[in-house]
Amino acid sequence: MYLRRQLTVFFILILALPLGAAAFVIQRVVGDELERRALLSLRPALNVASVVFEDRRQTIGQQVTGALDDAALARALQQRNDAAVRLLLADRLESRYIDFLIALDDSGGVFADAIEPPDFVTGYQRPPAPEIVAAAGTARDGFVATA
Repeated sequence: MYLRRQLTVFFILILALPLGAAAFVIQRVVGDELERRALLSLRPALNVASVVFEDRRQTIGQQVTGALDDAALARALQQRNDAAVRLLLADRLESRYIDFLIALDDSGGVFADAIEPPDFVTGYQRPPAPEIVAAAGTARDGFVATA
């Protein structure tokens, strides 16, 4: 009985533990290699997305200025006609890559706004107009606010 116990312990120490350790090391090496390859394959797509985002972020001010360059909108703002301003702002959103246009009153509050559903993944919560106004001049998750 004693010899059988000794042989079992030697078997475990000499064969099973090294094999287990080798299997663990190999699993880690293979897992790390798969992770590295996945990141390498995603890098070009991430670079393209980053370039497109940065280009849009830098040109959004010009797009907004171009969208708002309208005498009818200026007249509606001067007359404080919020229904006309909303209609004109909504009309400016249709053919552009702009999801939010917000007109402010003299105190800096929201006078009128036009917001289209953004083209984001399902589950993204669109920020309300006051949050966008509060972030003027900055980029946040989901939007870039221009002054």
